[in-house]
Amino acid sequence: MKTLSNMKRGLFLAFMTIISLTLTSQTVDKIGKSTYGSWTSFRTSYQMINLDVSEETAKYFSNGNKELFNLKGIAIDYSIGISLSKKLPMYLEIPIGLSYTSSRNEYTNTDQTMRVNSGFQFMSMYFPVNFIYRVFVGNNISISPYAGLKVRTNILCDYTYSKTMMDNSNGDSEDVNMTVNLLEQDDIDNKYEEIGTSEFPGAAKDVQLGWQIGVNIVYNNFLVGVNYGSDFGDVFEGTRLRTTQVSIGLRLY
Repeated sequence: MKTLSNMKRGLFLAFMTIISLTLTSQTVDKIGKSTYGSWTSFRTSYQMINLDVSEETAKYFSNGNKELFNLKGIAIDYSIGISLSKKLPMYLEIPIGLSYTSSRNEYTNTDQTMRVNSGFQFMSMYFPVNFIYRVFVGNNISISPYAGLKVRTNILCDYTYSKTMMDNSNGDSEDVNMTVNLLEQDDIDNKYEEIGTSEFPGAAKDVQLGWQIGVNIVYNNFLVGVNYGSDFGDVFEGTRLRTTQVSIGLRLY
């Protein structure tokens, strides 16, 4: 199963990232701490994903209802900030994170003869690299705008669809239920063929490269932040993924 393979890949990347962070931290310690120092951070975030879907692709997902393409969920991450200068508050931040988001939409037609439920589930591991410039406001507060690149590996990318057709005259109903693994082309072809549609534009990509910008505000060891980002390419044909996160966390020096 590709989902299991993606999870293994994500865990391997996570392991290698942790090793890299450890070696980098040790290297920084050996070189000597700068005036501004380095840090580690732990964050949890409220995450919103917007799937910017073309009209051509949207028709494969519950008649393209826009609410369906707005996913919400949570993300957690661990990061280190590495000081790049002994004279300027410039840093390289390297996080590793896990996110889960989902959406759900229900539609019933006016004469109550058809009810459709549909939704997405996304789970990903992400590995950003951010360049940060830290601005100090007094002794306890700092504001840190940043920009960077992000690699995301998709572990779960499911679309769930159910339709109930009801005959009001006799109470009979006809049900269609399916969950499509959008990472697996064979699963897509089989499931959409069952409901009479076999021309889905293609499976979602396993790995995506994107960009992000954001700002963190730190008071003593407490952190709040917001960021926005997008992929450079489509996650699947005609669909660009855009992400917004609002975060709280701890920063340890």
